[in-house]
Amino acid sequence: MLSYRRTTKSLAEIGRELGATYLVEGSIRAEGRRWRVTVKLIGSSDQVQLWSASFDSEPSSILEFQRQLSTAVAEQIRLRLSPDRLAALKHRQSKNAEAYDLYLRGRYLWNQATPPTNRAAVEHYSRATELDPEYSLAWAGMADLFAASPMTADVSPLEMWPRARDAAARAVASGPDIAESQSARGMVSYWLDWDWPAAEAAYRKALALDPSYALAHRMLGVLLATARDHSVGLEFARHATVVGPAFWIGFFQLAWAYERLGEVELALEALHRAEVSSGGNSKMISLRGYILAKAGQRDEAEQVLSALEAISQERYVPPYAFALIHIGLGHTERALDWLQHAFNVRDVHVIWLPMDPKWDPIRSEAPFVRLLERCGFPNSPGAMVTPRG
Repeated sequence: MLSYRRTTKSLAEIGRELGATYLVEGSIRAEGRRWRVTVKLIGSSDQVQLWSASFDSEPSSILEFQRQLSTAVAEQIRLRLSPDRLAALKHRQSKNAEAYDLYLRGRYLWNQATPPTNRAAVEHYSRATELDPEYSLAWAGMADLFAASPMTADVSPLEMWPRARDAAARAVASGPDIAESQSARGMVSYWLDWDWPAAEAAYRKALALDPSYALAHRMLGVLLATARDHSVGLEFARHATVVGPAFWIGFFQLAWAYERLGEVELALEALHRAEVSSGGNSKMISLRGYILAKAGQRDEAEQVLSALEAISQERYVPPYAFALIHIGLGHTERALDWLQHAFNVRDVHVIWLPMDPKWDPIRSEAPFVRLLERCGFPNSPGAMVTPRG
């Protein structure tokens, strides 16, 4: 993992943090047109090297190279891959090396979650699918990006919805047994369709196909997270900012937790850090306005509201952002009006209404109850998905 690249932690510490019995350590270098990868298998508890090997490959044979490497490692830890798993591994990546490279670059850019990196990621995914129209991972990446863009980059949900659905459908059609394809379908169901049972089913199917797929774990966690344990949330957010100091979402979550714990100054400081790298995402602005309003700094909150209105003349701003500041100011009717507008444009941020404590003061108001019913959402934390069993 890149987070351990320059760590001073021992292998035993890393193994405990990851819950891993064995660790794979590797290096790669280019020698002309050939790649050489050296791999070591190490026991995390005693740090004894159990096995090592070097592999050479031409870029055009990346699929076979991946299969050989993963099979060799699996054999050394006494695993037996099923024929179905081997077949899925063989068909996982494109046979076109350039398409594969474009896909990896697209994923890297998308993970930064800013408007410029999203635009660049779309270009990379599009070129990958032009080179290989049946490349399910590239279609899945595109679906993830389109589905999450209204949340990460203030893009109109109504504009992204059909594009996300089409990309997810093509991902599943090309690779129905690939975890990323099923997870992409879950992303569309969660963020845009507001069909949480379907999203849960898709994420669970993705994890059945690949229990190690981190994005499916994360999104299933988001879907099921209703505990409101802000102290635990604060701890996870702190870890995120350490691992990714330029990752704005970590600082945004840090601000969210600090606000719930009554740490106003720390929340505003975290929001400032988030704004620096978010590309102007409205969530930082609206949360700042809400915090100022709740802290009694009404004039400052009104100024934030005016700034947001000015921004909306230049680009799309989610209606939820205005509603949040108004509820902080105690403007119940105006907040409800903005939430109705958010419903009309499929604003993805309304998915937080059932679980965000900021809306508790109006949770029993008839217009709020009706709005959640129209969205198909429950009106209480803990009831966001159908119980299993």
